[in-house]
Amino acid sequence: MVRQPMFDPGAIEPTRDLALQALESIKDDPSTLAALEAKRRHFAPPHNRSPHGTREGLERITRNDLVEGWSLRARPVGSIPAVAGAVDPEAVATKLESLLAGWTGAFETPGPGQAPTRGYSHLSDKSHQVQILVLHDAPREPDDDSLLEKLVVNVLSGGMA
Repeated sequence: MVRQPMFDPGAIEPTRDLALQALESIKDDPSTLAALEAKRRHFAPPHNRSPHGTREGLERITRNDLVEGWSLRARPVGSIPAVAGAVDPEAVATKLESLLAGWTGAFETPGPGQAPTRGYSHLSDKSHQVQILVLHDAPREPDDDSLLEKLVVNVLSGGMA
């Protein structure tokens, strides 16, 4: 799976249909819509993209695109294989070592692109729901203020952050 994923041609269209349905359902989910818009404005490209993709991208992607994208990104450096269940850890390690022998490389995570828009934004929606989102740059985990920031976010969000 890791080195030679199947990407079954018969599964691509049903998967595409499900992804398009999920994308369409966002229109009926004001909280997700607001969160995606806030993320789009707050983060620099490509980190501001929706995990749902776009209609155009989902309609256009081919099996070859999937295979090529996987081969560019699925690399051993930084990967963490995980196995769960009643298994013999030594046997699993031996099998993984034989299956992954010769697998090399690392995926370089893209850095941020142009500066994001940021600032105040308002989305009009026919829903009776109101969504208020505040985004800010959090301190990095090793920073002394990291724990304080987590505490403040949890108090202000009622634990919903």
